[in-house]
Amino acid sequence: MSVLSQLAERGFVVVTGKGGVGKSVLATALGLALAERGRRVLLLEVDPRESVHQLLDVAPSGGAVVEVGRRLWVQNLKPLQALDELVTEQLGSGLVARRVLASETYAQLAAGAPGLKEVAILDYAERRG
Repeated sequence: MSVLSQLAERGFVVVTGKGGVGKSVLATALGLALAERGRRVLLLEVDPRESVHQLLDVAPSGGAVVEVGRRLWVQNLKPLQALDELVTEQLGSGLVARRVLASETYAQLAAGAPGLKEVAILDYAERRG
């Protein structure tokens, strides 16, 4: 069984590594190949430059999900946006959530807690999978 066939069976695939090693190119190629094989693909990137958007010749979307082709979408996710959505989902959209999101304590926690934004990003991806 080919690697691509094995990846096609997965719920989601994470491409990660150091900067400048070709993550965006690899993720884009995988996304295109999997969509071509009939899988619905959301290429979710966390990159202020929106590199995947550039590779697919799509205008920067500012965080919106953009349909690129048949069964292929792209989104550039801002880590704080993912964390805010997770907090809102857990607390509800009422006064408590708004107060937490507006608090200095939350801002400090969001900025400084190691791995917190990464967990929120993975949660975001899993909920949309």
